[in-house]
Amino acid sequence: MPDFTIRASQGEYIRQIPQLDIGRTRRQQPESPVTEEERSKLRGLVGSLQYAVTHTRPDMAAKLGEIQSQITTASVQTLLTANRVLREAQEFDQVCVHYLPIPVHEITFVSFGDASFASSKTHHSHQGVVVCATDSRLGQNQEAPLSPLAWVSKKIPRVVRSTLSAEAYAMSKSVDTLGWLRALWGVVHVASFDWRRPEESYKLMNTALVVTDCKSLYDLVTRLAMPACEDHRTTLEVLLIKQRCSENAQFRWIPTTLQVADSLTKNMDPSLLRAILAQGGFRLFDTSESLAKDAQRRKAIEPKGRRYDGRQAGMYHLKEAMGHFTLKQYAGHSHKPQSREGQTFRSGYASMVSWMEAMDISSFLENQTVVPVCYGGVFLTTYSQIANPPPGVWKRLEESLSRDDNIEEGHYAERSWAALLSMPLTLQQELDALRRAHLVEDKSWFRGMILGPLIERTTAPLPAAKPSVAPSAT
Repeated sequence: MPDFTIRASQGEYIRQIPQLDIGRTRRQQPESPVTEEERSKLRGLVGSLQYAVTHTRPDMAAKLGEIQSQITTASVQTLLTANRVLREAQEFDQVCVHYLPIPVHEITFVSFGDASFASSKTHHSHQGVVVCATDSRLGQNQEAPLSPLAWVSKKIPRVVRSTLSAEAYAMSKSVDTLGWLRALWGVVHVASFDWRRPEESYKLMNTALVVTDCKSLYDLVTRLAMPACEDHRTTLEVLLIKQRCSENAQFRWIPTTLQVADSLTKNMDPSLLRAILAQGGFRLFDTSESLAKDAQRRKAIEPKGRRYDGRQAGMYHLKEAMGHFTLKQYAGHSHKPQSREGQTFRSGYASMVSWMEAMDISSFLENQTVVPVCYGGVFLTTYSQIANPPPGVWKRLEESLSRDDNIEEGHYAERSWAALLSMPLTLQQELDALRRAHLVEDKSWFRGMILGPLIERTTAPLPAAKPSVAPSAT
């Protein structure tokens, strides 16, 4: 390019990758195992996408990795997911990597490391690493160029016991990759660099940066005292990170919303990474300033003490208890006048769980014990979350809710939207929700709701449990 920027793109290559041909009959059998011929075609598609992910498309790495892990046990649903990932890659075929011109004497490196704890259905944890070339302005909290040099998105090969353990393992991988690239650059461009003593030779180079979004890991690495963790393996990982950071590297913390490697750890919207790849620039902020702003933001959006029956009330429900929800006790609704089609308010389902099984929602949520509920049916979601439920769920929902207006099925759907259209809770998040539980509502309109301790009566109550008019189902 005119300013000496090198632009690496595989847009034309990605557009030419053909989708898997899945007949209508096969699409109606999403749980059916694939044939060996279909598995071979799936491997071909994965290999074609892997070539792009390795060189220019880190934004698709986590989603492709999820498909790769399912090849040996693939079903028709895996084929459909692979086609969906390919369509997304082709939709954003303009994504590319920019290698920006940075004066040799100013160049340094920054490594972003992140992890997701038990983020898959098999409870495996995943790591993401992005190492970039930049200049000294990034460490001074100024806008600086950012050129990705290496990235990693893979499963953590051992069992980790906590989020901190996963973050520490991923960060140790991050600093190792950073150290290798710094040593390579030093051997090529620093005349007196001694590869046999890299810890001393790094002092001849500009200070590197190591960036995390895990505050507990940041505290352990930056404190002067010896780190002490319940898991001895985690302690060793933290000691390794401390040692690497003592080799002319600075350890920094950023909010999760700015973590470049976040989308390499799980199946999520990679808009941040795509924006950074397109702009080729990034900026860090002072840690204390970021923490103060984050605390203010949390305080501003903190729920103002919603209560039910005198207790703290939240959005999380026990799925099994909520499944017994029914509107039989609301006689006023049971005698709703018939519509032109002769439909009444009551459905033909004994309870909510019967309706969920008929909609195939139960199988989608089978591994979840705690689920969110969005009363009122007002929510925000993403395209990727809409595409997550198995094929046929939305069609069955449409048919069920089209029976008439103001029907019992609408109340079942109201309690299902959040679980269908949001990321499932991790095992740790479910455990945290259960630890905070003081009571589970089992009789009312809010059946299954996890309730906290008793609170002051000055807080705002939830809506009445028995509204005179049922909310609209559409």
